[in-house]
Amino acid sequence: MSFEQLEYILEVAKTGSIINASKNLHVSPSGISQAITQLEDELGVKIFVRSRGQNAVPTYEGELIIKQAIQILMNVHKLQEMVSSFSSINRGDLKVSAITGVMPLLLKAKSSIKADYPLMDFQITESSTEEIIHDVKQHKIDIGLIAGNELNIDDDLSSKLLLESEIKVYVNRNSLLACNRRVKPQELIKSPFIIYKDDYFKALTQELFGDVGEINIVFTSSNVDVIKSAVVEDIGISLAPDYYMKNDPYVLNERVIPLEIDVNKKITTISIHMVWSKDKHSSSLIHKFVKYLKSCLQ
Repeated sequence: MSFEQLEYILEVAKTGSIINASKNLHVSPSGISQAITQLEDELGVKIFVRSRGQNAVPTYEGELIIKQAIQILMNVHKLQEMVSSFSSINRGDLKVSAITGVMPLLLKAKSSIKADYPLMDFQITESSTEEIIHDVKQHKIDIGLIAGNELNIDDDLSSKLLLESEIKVYVNRNSLLACNRRVKPQELIKSPFIIYKDDYFKALTQELFGDVGEINIVFTSSNVDVIKSAVVEDIGISLAPDYYMKNDPYVLNERVIPLEIDVNKKITTISIHMVWSKDKHSSSLIHKFVKYLKSCLQ
């Protein structure tokens, strides 16, 4: 029995004629007829009742065999697609862009993927949420990693929640605030702030301190290293997500102390989403990337 024979009996059953099947498959009628006869001899049953005009009607046994042949060829096709996807993963390319806070996770995922798939061209960039969404829609990148608790995206994009993390206040270890592990917004109002330059953190500060007064922002920056250094030097305090800072050397050696903010948890919870174009939903590369990224989040 061969896949070729199974394809022949399916086409004959579909067209009801060996002549018509031969035209569709570009195989001689005698070639198809001989292949079916060989299969019938091998199985010991008649699959078709054939007339002199080359018409063919499945027997009862033939109908059962044809049903099984359909399932077999479908599984073969799935297997071929899977094997083809392996090749595309090994030699494919993937363009990913992320907001600053997610970059360490992204770099870790890239390292793991490249170790298993050294031929893959994996490109990563850092950008704002608005630019990432625009680039995904324009197919300039395959995947975007963005922050937002109430994510509003276009219908032509798909999204997946990757993680939720708590926003904390980070202070110098010599700060009077460091004596507490939990602070209220009104206790922070007189402290100098260094804020990350991003629409999310701008909205967060307004929500946290809008009812208690205006905070003293020393400066804003999109450079996280500059912000951390400023906290270490006790120039000010800052806000950052726990997932990003919990393994930071400054936090681990307690030069910088994280403090919980005593407000509704919903306000201080940040959600990280992955977004991609819906017409890329079946990409094996995207599914593979998600698997590696999730392993880095554990």
